[in-house]
Amino acid sequence: MIATTRTTRIATIRRIISIGFAIADHCEARITEDSGRSSTLDTYLLERIASDFGIAFRVRKCDSEDAYDVHLNQPGDGHSCDCR
Repeated sequence: MIATTRTTRIATIRRIISIGFAIADHCEARITEDSGRSSTLDTYLLERIASDFGIAFRVRKCDSEDAYDVHLNQPGDGHSCDCR
């Protein structure tokens, strides 16, 4: 579990990321955001995909068909994604 806090003009938001099960290059990530007044929970499925270097995942939100690819540890560039 990873917990972070960020402050906006309106509120301080606590974000908790927990990684669930991992089966055959797939895992579940749950992201909870709590501002004290409201709370949201989003669940994502992460699928490991082929990459020439670094680590790559296809990320899909559970209640959506939309997906995007994330590439971690890209030499010289850090990380990238084709998300909006």
